[in-house]
Amino acid sequence: MSDDLHEIKQKRGVPDDHFEVEIRYDENGLIDFLGFVEDRESSIESSKDAALAEGLERDLYVLSYSWFRACMGFFEAFPILNSLAGIATSVEVDRIAKEYIVQKKVSEEINENTSYFRLHERERHLIQGKISNANRVRDGLSLISKSLFLSLVSEYENHIRRVFRSVSQSDPRKLIDSGQKIHVDRLFQASETKILIEELVSDKVDSYLRESHVRQLEELGKLMGIDLLKDKDLARDFAEICARRNIVAHNGSLANSQYRNASKFDGNWSRVAVDLDHKVNIDESYLRRSIARLFIFGFFPLQLYLQKTSPIGRIRSIDLCISVAHDFLSIGMTKTARKVCDFGLTSWRRGDSEVKNIYLIVNKALTYFLDDSLDARERNAKVEDTLSERDWSLIDPKTRLALACLREDYSSIDNLVDAAVTDGLDYWSFSNWTVFTKARKNDEFCKAVSSHLGLEFSKI
Repeated sequence: MSDDLHEIKQKRGVPDDHFEVEIRYDENGLIDFLGFVEDRESSIESSKDAALAEGLERDLYVLSYSWFRACMGFFEAFPILNSLAGIATSVEVDRIAKEYIVQKKVSEEINENTSYFRLHERERHLIQGKISNANRVRDGLSLISKSLFLSLVSEYENHIRRVFRSVSQSDPRKLIDSGQKIHVDRLFQASETKILIEELVSDKVDSYLRESHVRQLEELGKLMGIDLLKDKDLARDFAEICARRNIVAHNGSLANSQYRNASKFDGNWSRVAVDLDHKVNIDESYLRRSIARLFIFGFFPLQLYLQKTSPIGRIRSIDLCISVAHDFLSIGMTKTARKVCDFGLTSWRRGDSEVKNIYLIVNKALTYFLDDSLDARERNAKVEDTLSERDWSLIDPKTRLALACLREDYSSIDNLVDAAVTDGLDYWSFSNWTVFTKARKNDEFCKAVSSHLGLEFSKI
């Protein structure tokens, strides 16, 4: 336990083996805040500490993590909002059916899961109005997906603006032409040369942001000295997403020539691009795919540049990849987690921490292990193929337990758990590590954990 956390607990009179959760309600009795008390108490001090760290490396790391958090928010919010909207629609339709149609029926005919109600003609206008109300609610459901999609691209645009400014501030000379002409009035208006440089850089960044989204990545890549559009298939998907956003916002979701031109990259269209005059759709599958693509183009450029800043920057990038991959796995985003793991493994060098290499390989194996779209045979083959990337003969007890759970081999689980607990594996790790996702549903695993931790560990 850190000294700061111990001090916060002492101030609140909380024993070291307990913690507090705060729930704060608004004036309507709804939960306005839910979180740990120590997080709130330490937030001010944390922000002070963060302010002490300056420089490009810190900016890139903060931007990377904030963009990851934003994408995670979209991944998690959409199914909830979609479900709530669906429930609201069903409740409204059910209310209309029960309050008006069922009550005023003359007769009813049931055919499997369909009912036919006969009503007097005089009720037509009343029922017609009620059905129209229900259909409007149903139509409103589709607007939620579109609104989330528009918000997603808008968040990406804001993120890229911050990336441009961060990268440009590290070396303003990359954006200011040595032969650029400056009006004399502007020289007099600027109180300091530094302010004038900031204005010139800002003007240049704004000019980039008026370009297409693909063009922005091309210009950002030039600033970073990195080809950000090397993966042509991903680049086509990215171009199509941004083009689709424009017609959803401004053309009633109808594909026009501008959409067709903007969604082409390197002479070809994305496989999801629609034909001219066809209406585009924003369903759950497309939205999840869009979040994954925009995450990649908002996250990986920062990691590539962070790794160029210094050897420490590369290590921090690998650490972030390990954390991000684990969190994506926790919400079932296996394919996105796999791309993050592959990136981290490509970045890892011999001489770096072997533990980081193990984490990345295990997380990558988990992207197959937890992928429900694979059948058992294919899943097991891909897990073993991934694990074959390194020698596992000299590993610690925690890793040995993780491998057994990946292979769903519980034949020696009691001994493996015993050794892992002795090596320091704790209740939090057993409860939260993604590698134990399926093991937590196994009776023998839970029994062994309970026995060797000396407390109740139930199936989750």
